[in-house]
Amino acid sequence: MLAVGDLMGATIVSVLAYAGLRPGEAVALERFHVRNDTLLIEQAVANGKLKLQKTGRVYRTVDLLSALADDLAVWLELLPADQSALFLRDDGGLWRTTDWNNFRKRRFYVATEAAGVGRPRPYDLRHSFASLRIREKELSIVELAAGDPEDLRARLRRAPARPSGERRRADRRSPRRLLQLRP
Repeated sequence: MLAVGDLMGATIVSVLAYAGLRPGEAVALERFHVRNDTLLIEQAVANGKLKLQKTGRVYRTVDLLSALADDLAVWLELLPADQSALFLRDDGGLWRTTDWNNFRKRRFYVATEAAGVGRPRPYDLRHSFASLRIREKELSIVELAAGDPEDLRARLRRAPARPSGERRRADRRSPRRLLQLRP
């Protein structure tokens, strides 16, 4: 997408891949949702109108990975200062279903086919993000085990699922090693 000058499209893909947002949540982001270490997710767009999240929750936060923080910083610099929404239609309105379908068919599929990865759905990036987070947790356990295979097996058996709001310092460092997709 960047090769053809589609910075907005590339930034949307980055938000989907590195934050795991649903497409309607991604196109509903506003400037104040981008924080120092997190993204605040409290709304979605459905056919040109703001609504609550799909789950009905009031809000949730997602860790802001360094690759996404960099992409958003570039995008925010280019937005007009008086524009609150990050991703608007050409006419200044919120995205509609047809806008998303056009993005998917005319921009996303063109980019994925050019990259040789076929035609995955943009929503699949949400699943990729979840896989990366699971892998990140496993790497954190490996780091804690310090190379002892028996200790590692014991930790993996005992490892509880952490609530989404609970973070550890190792979790913040791991994505940089896992997501070495930037030059």
